[in-house]
Amino acid sequence: MDTHAGERPLCTFLLLFKINPSPVTVSSQKKCHVSLEDRKTKNLAGPKFCSLKTLIFVLLINLMQFKDLSLSPQIQQAITEAGYNTATPVQERVIPEVLRRNDVLASAQTGTGKTAAFAIPLLQLLAKKVGKTGRTKYPEVLILSPTRELAVQIEENIRIYGKYSGVTSGVVFGGASMKPQIEMLQNGPDILVATPGRLLDLRKQGYVDLDKITILVLDEADLMLDMGFIDEVQKIMRLSPNLQQRLMFSATIAHKVEYLAKEFLQEPVRIEVDPASSAAPEVEQKLFYV
Repeated sequence: MDTHAGERPLCTFLLLFKINPSPVTVSSQKKCHVSLEDRKTKNLAGPKFCSLKTLIFVLLINLMQFKDLSLSPQIQQAITEAGYNTATPVQERVIPEVLRRNDVLASAQTGTGKTAAFAIPLLQLLAKKVGKTGRTKYPEVLILSPTRELAVQIEENIRIYGKYSGVTSGVVFGGASMKPQIEMLQNGPDILVATPGRLLDLRKQGYVDLDKITILVLDEADLMLDMGFIDEVQKIMRLSPNLQQRLMFSATIAHKVEYLAKEFLQEPVRIEVDPASSAAPEVEQKLFYV
């Protein structure tokens, strides 16, 4: 369909952002909606087009702000300084459920903000507990990641979001010296991000007590299973008997992810955002044949 320069069909934005399709009145008192009768009378064959300015206005008044998500002043300050103002769809839907202490199974495209969707509310829950009872000497939240690079990135983001919260974090992964990771564990981080293999190695040596974990997050669950970590993940689940909350995040929910979710989660809230794709449009993907 041809469109005029600088204009897009409103229905496209309604579909992408799940905006209520009822007429939206803007400051000029014009409405981005034309009835079927108007189309017949005025011989308008296609959907009514709105100016880009009007569409931006519509989007801004419908997208949820982080300040509307009941976050603590400390976390709100940190994410605002990091440039976070408007929540993405997965953040808007996941954050309240985590704060309600529900188990969650969430599917969203890579690059849509899944890390913040679980890290921000977990920081809030822990900060509230630390404020009441003081810090413990062991991690209470465990986040499993399939690769070293993802684990490091998650922990870096947690530090950014939680820099005023009083909550501490650390990361362990294979392919690196254990000594600094052991020293970090001896300081007792509140949140531990780990790859499965290195976590089990450290537990075997007595440096990690999975009995103390109350919240377990599986991030990039589909990639975790594709990389053959199913046995390690199931073992970690069995060795964590005192879980109170379980969160699973995946770019897609294939049959194997569904199977693991049934085993891992308890009456989860299921959230799917753009489930047909595995990467956001902003994420560039390349395929190399070797």
